[in-house]
Amino acid sequence: MHYRTFTRTSLLVALTCFVLLACKPNDPPSDLTLIQTRGELVIATRLDGVGCYYAQDKVVGRECALLSGFAEHLGVTLTIDKQPTVAAIIDRVNQGHADIGAADLTQTAQREQQVRFSAPLFETREVLVQRSDNPIGRIADLVGHTVSLRKSSAYVGELMRAAKQAGVNIGPTADANTIGLHYVDEHTATLALVADVAEKEIDFTVADEHIARNANVRDNNLDVSLVFGAPRNVGFVVRQYGDGSLLDALNWWLQSDAAQRIHDTYHQQQTAPDTTQTRTFLSSSSTLSPWDPIFQRYDNAPFDWQWLAAQSYVESRFRADAVSPAGAMGLMQLMPPTAKEMGVTQPFDPAMNIRGGARYNHRMYKRWHHLPAQDALAFSLASYNAGLGHVLDARALARADGADPDNWFSSPTQRGVEDYITELEHQAVYQRPDIRYGYCRGSEPKHYVQRIFRQRKHYADLTGDGELFPDASTPAHSAP
Repeated sequence: MHYRTFTRTSLLVALTCFVLLACKPNDPPSDLTLIQTRGELVIATRLDGVGCYYAQDKVVGRECALLSGFAEHLGVTLTIDKQPTVAAIIDRVNQGHADIGAADLTQTAQREQQVRFSAPLFETREVLVQRSDNPIGRIADLVGHTVSLRKSSAYVGELMRAAKQAGVNIGPTADANTIGLHYVDEHTATLALVADVAEKEIDFTVADEHIARNANVRDNNLDVSLVFGAPRNVGFVVRQYGDGSLLDALNWWLQSDAAQRIHDTYHQQQTAPDTTQTRTFLSSSSTLSPWDPIFQRYDNAPFDWQWLAAQSYVESRFRADAVSPAGAMGLMQLMPPTAKEMGVTQPFDPAMNIRGGARYNHRMYKRWHHLPAQDALAFSLASYNAGLGHVLDARALARADGADPDNWFSSPTQRGVEDYITELEHQAVYQRPDIRYGYCRGSEPKHYVQRIFRQRKHYADLTGDGELFPDASTPAHSAP
């Protein structure tokens, strides 16, 4: 991916012209002035886990990070208008219900007839998504293998063109001379197909490079080095017949140092190794971690110091300098907005990071304290990991299915919310109008909670603390 740059002089000239034109005394208020007057910038987006999505209840992703910075620059708040499709986003923008569309939109001739594009954010190309144990290096080497895609996806045409250029056939069945093309359900998201490759459900798929390297793709067994297709610009869109004031201001800000810092942050996240899973310490009966005294300092029921240690082990393997692909930092893996909210000014300082994580635990616990101890802790930890909004969406799914929304863990007779949150990985579910917070990589909070509970039980066995929840076999699930 390559960023586009423009000279600062040309940008200042454009902005000056925009200001002069916008300030004629008898003109009606410009599009930009109307936004600033109402104090709100409305963004239509899919919340699909790529350009915009929720993490720890904050809107993140490169596109929403840029637009949050732009809104701050304008002195207005950012409002998300969740839409299911690109077509719906374009309609919302052109009808004036949203100011900007953000959906990893590639600039095509067809779309240019519908909306006006911003300056390019970056370029992207298609990559072949495969497992890293035995990757192929050429499209021609795909003969005899099957690629799984949605039939409506633009990737189908790109793969066909690449196969033609390579001099090989492509058809419904793979053989010695043909690449197989398997069509999946139209509601299957690209991120879900990438996950299916990692989990060996399918062998190959195609994705845009920025999607395949997204923070929500954390599978170390994937290879995305085979790049093909022509570079395409990705940008924001505004309505076709606006007065240009919003687009001019947006383009000027996108070339600012503040915007470039956001680009740099996300580029580093895509290329930096995940340092959260490198094991650095072996626990014993006397010492669970290098940070036991700090965990003990912030021991506060129901999160005793051993729960904090178990959580930190799962989050960072006790690495104070750990950074995740999503940008979470330190022992308790605080996202930058969460760290700021919790008063953590030095996220790699062990004491400050643990204090911030402990505070955030208790903020989440306030929402679930009415539940039995086991479920209250499970829901709190899931909210810490995925964000309260995604957990509430999962509870709504459970309730609609007739399951107990206060029961996190599944049993042989009933599904728990831990199973429903995994459904938020599926496009047909997270695009439903009753799902407020969009895509969630739900398998992550499910496994996160399980691993922390297992680790806490391991510590109890090491230290002889006994059963954590003596009555856990028959919890009474109730809510006020």
